[in-house]
Amino acid sequence: MTIKAISALAAIIATGSIACAAQAQGIDYAKTSFTAQKLGPNVYVLTGSPDTDPIHPEGAGGRIGLLVGPDGVLMVDSSYAPLSDKVLAAIRKLSPAPIRYVVNTHLHGDHVGGNPAFAKMGAVMLASEETWRRKASGAHPRAIQGAPKC
Repeated sequence: MTIKAISALAAIIATGSIACAAQAQGIDYAKTSFTAQKLGPNVYVLTGSPDTDPIHPEGAGGRIGLLVGPDGVLMVDSSYAPLSDKVLAAIRKLSPAPIRYVVNTHLHGDHVGGNPAFAKMGAVMLASEETWRRKASGAHPRAIQGAPKC
């Protein structure tokens, strides 16, 4: 994967991200599953089940962008922590390659909650300097409700 491809995917997904004050309350994790939609060569979006997340009735846990290549997978956002196994299962239907990178668009729990699980698998976390600064300082606590410390 080239830096140009990674940057382009991150910009596309970040532009389409819906800002919300995500709280991981009232979500029916047991009924949530993820489906993949192919957007282009090696580019996919994972969407959670509709009507299982009151904050995202169109699809639980926001959306996850994927760039899938023979040398690994780049994810854009990681959804809620309790959905990490389901996200991984959906990715494995597309590729057995290791998840190399997770790009965080912002700090809401439905975007960063799964970070610890994917970091344990060896993925490198990427985010803007401002996102890292806010995460480190706790300056945006409302946005990270429901997100584990990572």
